[in-house]
Amino acid sequence: MHRRNALVLGSIAAAVLVTGCGGGSDTSAPTTPQNIVELAQSVPDLSILVEAVVAAGLVDTLKSAGPFTVFAPTNAAFAALLTELGLTKAQLLADTALLKAVLTYHVLPAKVEKAQVPLGKAITTVQGGILKIESSGGVLTITDGRNRTSRLLATDIQASNGVIHTIDKVILPANKNIVQTAQSLPQFSVLVEAVVAANLQGTLSGAGPFTVFAPTNDAFTALLAELNLTKAALLANTALLTKVLTYHVLP
Repeated sequence: MHRRNALVLGSIAAAVLVTGCGGGSDTSAPTTPQNIVELAQSVPDLSILVEAVVAAGLVDTLKSAGPFTVFAPTNAAFAALLTELGLTKAQLLADTALLKAVLTYHVLPAKVEKAQVPLGKAITTVQGGILKIESSGGVLTITDGRNRTSRLLATDIQASNGVIHTIDKVILPANKNIVQTAQSLPQFSVLVEAVVAANLQGTLSGAGPFTVFAPTNDAFTALLAELNLTKAALLANTALLTKVLTYHVLP
């Protein structure tokens, strides 16, 4: 186990132990379980997350009944994000619109423990964007809306209104629609030409959501050979093109 992961787990265990003991000598006295915000406040390595939650005005929401699942980035995860975005912490905390969108992307509107994670399936967050979680060697990894990945560290940290899983990287919602994403990837250039020729760019730039099975340029080359067509002939046949392309899309 990496030293930082051990420190995260240790600080959480210490916080839970103190809470369980009630901080006094009468161990028989009942204790009130901490909500998600209170639990995060008790873990030093989640201090930047707590600052962000306060700055975004999400404290009351995450103290409410829920239940919620929170993927909680560590302080190191936030430090890495600031470097990635070229921002200072003060700038990030001041941008409340961005902060709220990013933080709510880390929250699920249900309690989902590690054993209940729907592996390999699209998971919708409170923010409205989707993410995917997969398992490899017992380690769960999140793929976010920008195809960045983050590993779950400590899992199933119980709060009165849900559960926390700590993660080693801040995840980000998608900032491009399907057409823009395809345009940014060279291997889909023929697909983009086909979408434009079929006049489907407006539809696929819409709210959706959609799932697109996107043929690569090599796939289109193979299709042209199979149909004995030139690319120009395929793109000119808008009726065929529309039928083929919409067959690649799930609503």
